[in-house]
Parts: sequence; structure tokens; C-alpha cells
Amino acid sequence: MSLFGLGKMLIGRTKVTLAASKLFIDGHHLEAFDMVHSYILKDENLKHVLLFFQATTQDIANIFAAMRIYTCDEVHKGEAIPVAALLNLDTLSYLIRAERGQVNKDEAYSSAQKFLRTGALVFQPEKKYRIDHGL
Repeated sequence: MSLFGLGKMLIGRTKVTLAASKLFIDGHHLEAFDMVHSYILKDENLKHVLLFFQATTQDIANIFAAMRIYTCDEVHKGEAIPVAALLNLDTLSYLIRAERGQVNKDEAYSSAQKFLRTGALVFQPEKKYRIDHGL
């Protein structure tokens, strides 16, 4: 992917994160989820993660619901953590694996929450797995 293409993709994902977070903050959780899910199905990288794990809409809804409970609907710097978790390749992949029982669920949700709070560029718990499995 070209640098321009990468920039365009990141801008699109940022816009969706902010728009869905606004819906979420305003109490429109279902609409926020629908917006995020729709974007995941359009974004080739996020969709690739779903296909790789054969994740369903129900899997994504379960992750969203669990992140809402685990984070108490936390918002950090204008981004709803449950929304941002689904729109990040590494946290999405890691949380799908947690739902599948491949990694400790409590640890996965805690790590994802901490990562999204810090704004770090790399989510270390999932980076190696994604590289090793071509994600």
C-alpha cells in the first residue's frame, strides 16, 4: 500500500472512530456498533482479520458488549474505548482470540483498554502473533 493509501485509510478509520464515538457518548450504542461493524466490513485490513478468524457479526457484538462492561463505557480523548477496540487491527485480533479462548479473556480486555488509553502505536501482545500468521 502506498503512503498516500495508508494515510487515506487512517483518516477514514479516524473519522469513523470519532463519529461512532460521538454516537456512543450520546447514548446511541446500537447505532455506534452498526457504524463500526459496517466500516469493518468495508476496510480490507479489518475484514481480513474477520475472515482469518471466521468471526461473525455475533462475535463482534460480543466483543463490543464485553468491552462496554469491562471499561464501564469509558471514553478517552473523545474516543469510546469499546468503539476504538473494534477499529484497531491488533486489539480486534486479540479480542477475537480471547473470545475463542486462545488467550486469557480478563488479561486481553485489560491490555486492550490500557493500550487504547495510552495511544501507543503498537499493541505488543498481538504484534508477534499477527506477523507470525500473516495478518
